Amino acid sequence: MERSLSVLLPVQNAQSTLAEAVLDLLEVLPELTSHFELVIVDDASQDATIEVADELAARYPQITALRHATPKGRLAAIATGLGQSHGDVILLQDADCAVASDEI
Repeated sequence: MERSLSVLLPVQNAQSTLAEAVLDLLEVLPELTSHFELVIVDDASQDATIEVADELAARYPQITALRHATPKGRLAAIATGLGQSHGDVILLQDADCAVASDEI
């Protein structure tokens, strides 16, 4: 793929699954394009989801972590991610990885 890719990952209370989901994506995305970003939007989680997202963002420059201070819902999280993404192609991915990363 010659185009840049933005992967939007709206999450809520995903502390226990987020790191694994992101690491799976980081394995696959470089095979698709060398220009990609992963935008994590935490919709006011009650657990440590934002801390996990911030840690991943500090470790990997391709990741941006955003947070809603109050719950706004999945569509608002997607809109926030779209507003901060820069890719030519947008991929919406669930934190539970309903679509396996190796099928992307």
